[in-house]
Amino acid sequence: MNTLRRIINYAQINKFTLFIASIFSAINKIIDVFPDLLIGMAVDIVVNQEASFLSNFGILNPRSQIITLGIITAITYILESLTELVHSFLWRKIAQDIQHNIRVNTYNHLQSLEIGYFEDKSVGNLLNILVDDINLLEQFFNDGANDIIKLLVSTLTVSAIFFYISPTISLFAFSSMPIILFITSYFQNQLKKAYFKARQAAGKISSLITHNILGLVTIKAYTAEEFESKNIEQASDSYRNANKISIIFNSIFSPIIRIAIMGSYIVTLVLGGLYVLDGTLAVGSYSILVFLTQRLLWPFADLAWLVDLYERAMTSGRRILDIAEVPVEITDLTVNQELVPTNIKGHIIFDSLSFTYPNGKEIFKDLYIEILPGQTIAFVGSTGSGKSTIVKLLLRFYDISQGKILIDGTDINSVTKKSLRETISLVSQELFLVPGTIYDNIAYGQTNATLERVVKAAKMAQAYNFIMALPEQFNTIVSQSGLQLSGGQKQRLSIARAILKNAPIFVFDEATSALDNETERAIQISLEAIEEDHTTIIIAHRLSTIRNADKIFVLDNGTIIETGKHDELIERNGIYARLWKLQTGETF
Repeated sequence: MNTLRRIINYAQINKFTLFIASIFSAINKIIDVFPDLLIGMAVDIVVNQEASFLSNFGILNPRSQIITLGIITAITYILESLTELVHSFLWRKIAQDIQHNIRVNTYNHLQSLEIGYFEDKSVGNLLNILVDDINLLEQFFNDGANDIIKLLVSTLTVSAIFFYISPTISLFAFSSMPIILFITSYFQNQLKKAYFKARQAAGKISSLITHNILGLVTIKAYTAEEFESKNIEQASDSYRNANKISIIFNSIFSPIIRIAIMGSYIVTLVLGGLYVLDGTLAVGSYSILVFLTQRLLWPFADLAWLVDLYERAMTSGRRILDIAEVPVEITDLTVNQELVPTNIKGHIIFDSLSFTYPNGKEIFKDLYIEILPGQTIAFVGSTGSGKSTIVKLLLRFYDISQGKILIDGTDINSVTKKSLRETISLVSQELFLVPGTIYDNIAYGQTNATLERVVKAAKMAQAYNFIMALPEQFNTIVSQSGLQLSGGQKQRLSIARAILKNAPIFVFDEATSALDNETERAIQISLEAIEEDHTTIIIAHRLSTIRNADKIFVLDNGTIIETGKHDELIERNGIYARLWKLQTGETF
């Protein structure tokens, strides 16, 4: 129940609505018992006539008693229908609100987590949690929560009537209840373990399918379809095997409950009948007990389904809460400054910077770099040298271990993350397109961007010509993966997006890696125009893109081993010069 309570709190459900839905479910179940009582009263009228139970209320004529009973029955069914309408609507609303709120809250929380959290996480598994696990919670609140309340209320109501009519029969009839409760508790614990493994297996399947769909071009190119098909089959088989345990337990659970129910029903039928024959129990009361025994015990036949649904939902709930309770490590201070992009000149200092990744890998130690306003700075180096880490630290995707990063003299840890990132236009090596039009992708994050500004940005990014050649031009729909666009075209859209943002600091993280030489030269012309009024940081793999940089830093394992302009570094004939020779074939 602790998990259920935490889920309700996390979903931010209106407690009053939950209370009203529970009340109407309870009232509906109490009213639902009335028809069985009315049947017993009808039998009582037929047998005892003027001496029936209703005669105690001043209705002596048996015909009047029957008519009165008919009116009460009609009112009962009307009330039952009305209360069912209300509680059905409320529970469905609660289920929808829960799935909506939890999905939005969990996604928002994921967005607030630092980039490092996702580096060892499977996208497919996260997707499985955000979709399938949340849907299981919705199903429980839509169907199971109401049935659990009805089962509890029915048990209490019928038990009270039973003990009122015949305490002796009640003791015998309810003798199976402890057995049912013990069996339920045992199977619930077993199912909890089984469903945890099943949800993990489901997450692995989602992860594998997502990975394979994204890599379909490579799979086909290497004719690895059969290999990947076997991987999917093995993952699916693991999921099926994980579910086998729960299937076995459910298959055993339900018949055992039914046997226990049948035993109690037979006790009531036989013992009650003997009491009637002995004259110690009225025929009407006997009829009520027989019908109520079914009313009490047969709902327990659905207990296996309820326990199954509950444990599935709680297992999913725990997976969701595992994400929700991951602390946000990179947070804004209680009192923060706001960087105003229009006021930023772009003076950046990495002051005595040290940084170690969460896995313990140290990248920088006492690093000092100063970038003057309007300068174009480039970082080069081998993979793992720390080039892209500089970008991540500048954007506060990670917090530094020691030292500080200053923008115009302001420590970035003392400003809001939002205002910090608004001062930086990033073009990443990881291409990201949103489902929508070309216009939507260029104007991403700029809700008030006019078509004129978007067109201007596209021209500066050398994207205008290929856009105008598309069927719908700027209104052409592109998919998230942008399969109908080349790598260079997608990269130019990303550059246009950054140009449109027009932040005082531009960061290009290997942004020209997917461009051909002709397009790269065109982009260089655009970058030269950008660099006049902006501080520009370029993370470069292709050294031809940084030939005109004001200063180039050569990194090796987080240490600056060379600094200077292109020509200066070539003259030194060091690492940079060797890299240049390898890429261009030039000799000097």
